[in-house]
Amino acid sequence: MLHPFMPYLTEEVWQSVSPFAGTQGDSIMLAPWPTYSAEQIDEESESEIEWLKKIIIAIRTIRAEANIPPSTELTVLVSHASEQDKARLTRNAAYLAKLAKVSQLTALSPDAEPPPSLMALCGELEIRVPMAGVIDIEQELVRLDKEITKHESELARLEGKLNNKAFVERAPAEVVVAERQKQEQAAASIATLRRQRSQIEVLRSA
Repeated sequence: MLHPFMPYLTEEVWQSVSPFAGTQGDSIMLAPWPTYSAEQIDEESESEIEWLKKIIIAIRTIRAEANIPPSTELTVLVSHASEQDKARLTRNAAYLAKLAKVSQLTALSPDAEPPPSLMALCGELEIRVPMAGVIDIEQELVRLDKEITKHESELARLEGKLNNKAFVERAPAEVVVAERQKQEQAAASIATLRRQRSQIEVLRSA
């Protein structure tokens, strides 16, 4: 599929890989077009790749917003990790080290109190980078205030919609359920961000 856009590269790759794939032919240009096969779809692998992408984006977002240089290796803590999350973290540790410049990755136990950290939410996962020595505290407080305001605005919008009797009665049940889930997620995010802000205030006063 890439051949029309990068013919020399794809030809080189095809010549190397096609024998292992059981494909015969002198050139990729003469090879049959690939056919779709549902049996070759690995939904679990696709789900894990999407999960990994979100983790990497969360870490890169933390790095960008705190102005941490790309070359700086980070210690990353993960809170609220399920057993599946922990297994995925172990399997993908090398990718996180390479793509997100992570030097140490730890899934915290449920009763562990994380240190003051930069944090990004990834669903229910909290991706944390300990702040000591890596951030401008005042700048991080400003960022958190903006995030809290954004989530408060979203929560107010959702509460207004769900308090509207006409909406609740006329909207499809699944839409109402989805909006209530968004409301719960927004409230949880605000609580988490406020807790994060309190931790940073402690670090500032230390």
